[in-house]
Amino acid sequence: MADNADKSDHPIMINSILNCDFEYQCNLDWDRLEETGNDFLRHCNTCNRDVELCIDQQAIDAALDEGRCIAYPIYTPEMVEKIKAYELGSGDFPFQDIRMPMGLPKRK
Repeated sequence: MADNADKSDHPIMINSILNCDFEYQCNLDWDRLEETGNDFLRHCNTCNRDVELCIDQQAIDAALDEGRCIAYPIYTPEMVEKIKAYELGSGDFPFQDIRMPMGLPKRK
């Protein structure tokens, strides 16, 4: 986990169902984007934009309002177990090495 990523600043809502329609859905992989030192932010060198990892609907809606690109996880049972281990301090940052929908959210 990056030094500046604080678990308490990003509570993970594992019971959330995230919903986002995309204006543009990217086919790149979150793990291939350039790291920024913040576990919840990567940079895309293809479109030269930052991409925010949104872990709840509130973050998706805020990014949509501000026109920011996003990625968001699909909360599978395996993902939930990784999150629980991470929050208990016995696991790695759970949002890596997984495929996530990513792109520019469609304005409502």
